[in-house]
Amino acid sequence: MKMPAGNPRVLYMAHSPDLPERAADWVFDGLLERLDRPLGRIDMLRDAGRPDVRQRLENVFDFTNALVLVIGPDWHKGGWTGALINHLDVALRRNLPVALVLVDGAEFLPEASRSLKGLLDRPNLTVFRLPSELGHVDILLNVAEAIDKAVVEIPAVGEESELELNSSGLPGLLAGQNLNELSRRLDTRVQIVAPRHKTRAANGGEKDESGAEPEAGEDLAQFSAFHPREAPAKKWLKLLVYVHADAAKFKVAEDAAEELADAPEKYALGEGVAQHGIKKGTAIRIVPQMRGFRFDPLETTVKWEDDYNRAAFRMMADPKAPGFKVGVAVNGRVTFMVGPVIVGEAEISTEILAEGAAASGGQAHASLPMYPKVFVSYSHKDKAIVEQVERATGLLGVQYLRDVNFLRSGEKWNPAILAKIDEANLFQLFWSANAKASRYVEQEWRHALAKGRPNFIRPTYWEQPMPQPPPELADLEFTPY
Repeated sequence: MKMPAGNPRVLYMAHSPDLPERAADWVFDGLLERLDRPLGRIDMLRDAGRPDVRQRLENVFDFTNALVLVIGPDWHKGGWTGALINHLDVALRRNLPVALVLVDGAEFLPEASRSLKGLLDRPNLTVFRLPSELGHVDILLNVAEAIDKAVVEIPAVGEESELELNSSGLPGLLAGQNLNELSRRLDTRVQIVAPRHKTRAANGGEKDESGAEPEAGEDLAQFSAFHPREAPAKKWLKLLVYVHADAAKFKVAEDAAEELADAPEKYALGEGVAQHGIKKGTAIRIVPQMRGFRFDPLETTVKWEDDYNRAAFRMMADPKAPGFKVGVAVNGRVTFMVGPVIVGEAEISTEILAEGAAASGGQAHASLPMYPKVFVSYSHKDKAIVEQVERATGLLGVQYLRDVNFLRSGEKWNPAILAKIDEANLFQLFWSANAKASRYVEQEWRHALAKGRPNFIRPTYWEQPMPQPPPELADLEFTPY
């Protein structure tokens, strides 16, 4: 099954409601990485249950080369059968290539199959099953390979024109279109995405995803964490964490598959992309934390110099550790820091099993939110922290941090700082005796607390004993720095 003529391709990406949006992202990113050339992407229509959905799909498919549907095991429970039929019927009537990617053991139930019969047998539709025993370690590689074979006609090697955007900067079906206007008209996002190392700024230079042009020596960092889905008590298990360039994503998956060769299906993957450039050679501190578990080592630092750098930990569910409870999925995180500044956290979840129990490879969730805007709250009297924050600001090259530092630089506290807290993705509080006594630090943490955002405030301390926090902060987990 080959794509209609026209290059670059434009793919309509959709996923069943039981899957997170990143499932479609995995597939699309795999194609983008494999082809190493720009692709157009149209996101799934919002409110696909509206009566006019078929006409909306007709409008969308006017700009589409192929339909890619990523379907999870519980797709039928969300009342999505009608939406699936509409997507398939409209696309197939237009003779668009369609790829159905069934993940984690998804199948069509008999009643659903009867509804879909006639659609699933069409020659321009291909169904791919990605068995759950492959595990999340290999899912990116396998999905990309499957989609590549189904809907992509690979251009001849060495044809430079195939790797370039056309003169309008858009793929053929989108040529002459204003993407913002088209997105509004179609009621969904339409974009052209190039491999990150080929993304072009308006002036012909490269830029990162935040729109800022990386400074010399900077690159976009991506973090990946492979952690066990289940953990029998008193048994050491592997935790693999990577800092890598986006272009090395598949090398990371292959490396992790080799390291976890005994049982890759028992591990879950969390991943995310930094929103700003980080200079090569920067030291990135990695700290795993999870109640009920011990880690060895407690933390480590990697210097990001190669395409990818791996940090290997061991983790064990310890009956003596606070929060240990058999049969409970415990939530934790892996924190990534440049100097004292948090740049990302992997939220991980592992179920604790009884001692000697066999892990089944059950479901576990992992995501990796990135924090391009971290508000750092501290007392100016803590000179060491001030110096480290300023040094981290230089390494990260983040305008937000520079703006906050500028507002702090005056003799008096600037109330405009509160607006910067409103913009922040995360509020990092450096707690000390000086910070406790500072009325400005108190104004900042009270403003952050009033936002009512879960997991927004991250307190850190270094003094022993830790200064007693006020009652309002007593329920927060203070992390040693």
